[in-house]
Amino acid sequence: MKKALLIFAILIPLLTYSQSSTYKTSEDSINNILDKKYTFFMLDFVRLTEDKKNDSLTLLRKNFAKDILELNLKNPDSEVAIEALYKLRLDIDKKAIAKVLNNVSAKLKNNPYVQVLNVYSHSKTLNVGDLYTDVSAKSLDGKEIKISNVLNQNKPVLVILGGFFCMREHGREILKNFHKEYGDKINILNYFFTDSKEEWIKESKYNLDIPLLSDLKGDFSPIKVIYDVQITPTVYLLDKKGKIILKQTGYGEDVNRTAKSLID
Repeated sequence: MKKALLIFAILIPLLTYSQSSTYKTSEDSINNILDKKYTFFMLDFVRLTEDKKNDSLTLLRKNFAKDILELNLKNPDSEVAIEALYKLRLDIDKKAIAKVLNNVSAKLKNNPYVQVLNVYSHSKTLNVGDLYTDVSAKSLDGKEIKISNVLNQNKPVLVILGGFFCMREHGREILKNFHKEYGDKINILNYFFTDSKEEWIKESKYNLDIPLLSDLKGDFSPIKVIYDVQITPTVYLLDKKGKIILKQTGYGEDVNRTAKSLID
């Protein structure tokens, strides 16, 4: 189920982004190529999903990502192609992405997708057993908080990426009760991905007494890329030394049980 949600979470923006922008003639041509590729991809995707052929679905997606990679290599000045590459980054080798970035035209150097892909291509993919990657964001009152500073308090750290709204009422209630009982023994950080201060303030009104952090970079946040956030909330649990004990999408009592095992 989680795998299916992940696929759809990525497919939806892929299918909608090209319809909302206007490009130059060369971009229109590339856009038309992408539209055709997406159409054929979706036909195969629906067929294979109905037949429950998961291995074939994986191969389909990898081949689709390969086509997008080649499109970028042939069109180093295309904003449309680089956006598609960003949305399929998890299916493309980081060295291959770095090769694309080395060839982009001068006009794309400051493109936000190029910049965030550069962060992604040079970052380590984080898995259970790895040490965390330090990131920095601010609280609403302007205080800068790094994960390393929180770990210095000699407590485990629960990192929730995606804000409070995406946890739904049930998840927020579970988190609120857990924080009330164990908040003095574990630090909890929540990262909200937005580029709007007004949305950030609105999100904070859930008032769970847990730091709600943001870098106000929205989808282009390096935190979102470094921590592989495709579905929100994405959850990481770190022990006192910063080793990743748990990594998953979704928050619930299963996270709390693992967190309790780290508390003295």
